[in-house]
Amino acid sequence: MAAVDDEVVALRLARDRLADRGFEPGIVRARPERTAQIRRVVLADQQHGRSELVIIDVDRNRVEERIPFPDLGPILAPAWSPDGARIAFTRGLAQGDPGDLYVIAAAGSSPAPVTSTPAYDHQAAWGPGGQRLTYERDFANSSSIFVVGADGSSPTRLTTGAFFDTGPAFSPRGNRIAFGTDRGGELFPDLWAMRSDGT
Repeated sequence: MAAVDDEVVALRLARDRLADRGFEPGIVRARPERTAQIRRVVLADQQHGRSELVIIDVDRNRVEERIPFPDLGPILAPAWSPDGARIAFTRGLAQGDPGDLYVIAAAGSSPAPVTSTPAYDHQAAWGPGGQRLTYERDFANSSSIFVVGADGSSPTRLTTGAFFDTGPAFSPRGNRIAFGTDRGGELFPDLWAMRSDGT
């Protein structure tokens, strides 16, 4: 219950802090992500043609940092690393606009590309050790689950076929990955799990 209450507080604070600073709720592109150890949330924001990550300190009730990305274009879906030191996010908004994963230090640095593809990579989730990411890659008529090193090494496709596999997440030990899929015959009715090597 405490974790749920914390998340509600974080979401409300994020909404209020953004409103106080002139942000429009409609342009917040990503769900807030909260660190486990430090009560901060990060949101991806696009406003007046500017893309930035906004880090909000929940305990101190203030915006802690803005990290601008003047050259990347739209960004979305930020995700904290387990230790709260790095943030993964997607550059690009939709199919047809190539979306690549990037990682940046939460303290601010040049974003490092993790993937580079004409497909659309998004919904990144960190492995518990902070060394790997799992993510969804969208194709024209399907989507698959991939894993990759946080430094961009060894990208590996885990699911195949004419299915829509989406929203992957590592188990706490990192040995399994859960994901949504339409393999049961309807749109995303099922939650499946596999080993993190795809078997």
